[in-house]
Amino acid sequence: MTENRKLDDKKKTRKILKPTIAGTKASQARAKAINAQIHDRPTPLKRKRQADAPTLSSTYKMTAAGLKERPSWDLRGKVADMTQLIELNNQKLDELRKFKRELEITKDEKESQEKEAIQKAAQLRTELQEMERAHAINRETIHASQRIEYQKLEDDQLHYTRRLTTIEIEVADAKRKLGSEMTQLEHVRLENDTLKASIQSISTQFETADQESRELDKAIETLERSIRQKEEENETKERKTETIEFTVQQLQAQLNEAETDRSRLLNKIRDLEVKVSKKSIKKGQP
Repeated sequence: MTENRKLDDKKKTRKILKPTIAGTKASQARAKAINAQIHDRPTPLKRKRQADAPTLSSTYKMTAAGLKERPSWDLRGKVADMTQLIELNNQKLDELRKFKRELEITKDEKESQEKEAIQKAAQLRTELQEMERAHAINRETIHASQRIEYQKLEDDQLHYTRRLTTIEIEVADAKRKLGSEMTQLEHVRLENDTLKASIQSISTQFETADQESRELDKAIETLERSIRQKEEENETKERKTETIEFTVQQLQAQLNEAETDRSRLLNKIRDLEVKVSKKSIKKGQP
């Protein structure tokens, strides 16, 4: 009886230690792949090739600088530069859309992994509670058996001690599994936070692209006013020659093409704003 009381006191004063964390092979492989993508360092030859290759941003800045350096009478050159700027802006928007879609796919995968980890943790927690409840019931059964069958105390004590040891091993194993799943869940949450920050950065880039598009619209309007002024001057001078008239017609045709490209760009930007708005609404929903 004294040994049983000591055993009960030991169980009551036992503290639940946090189990060691052991990630699965699949989670470790995913973590290595993500770290490899994040910390990928290009070789010197690759860095040289990247430095030599013109980017969309550098090409855009060079074309914009060329537009500012052109004289006021070179309307054809300005319209051609504006057309090139619009095309570069479209390419930049396409790349941003592609990168955003890839981030959203990765985010969905991480959220699915997080849900699975939560479900596993809840299941292990339930199993742990059931084992502890069974442990308590078994302990009460041991006490009742000792009171009823005192003469069989030694045999019963040996039997139930072995059984209790087995249950303790199972409980400790369940706690280790629970700790591993909780660690994996925390890792998935951290990855999800990183993805959210990346999506916020992409949204900022979209806003910058929209501002650049509005500036392009203002520049096109300025060119249109300049062309109208030139047309009025040509009318007051009673049309100099047929060659000048033919040149003006060509400029007008190019302007119409630029206006068509601008309208197409505005439509794409509106579609993009609608998509971004829908994504923001979905994020805000619980």
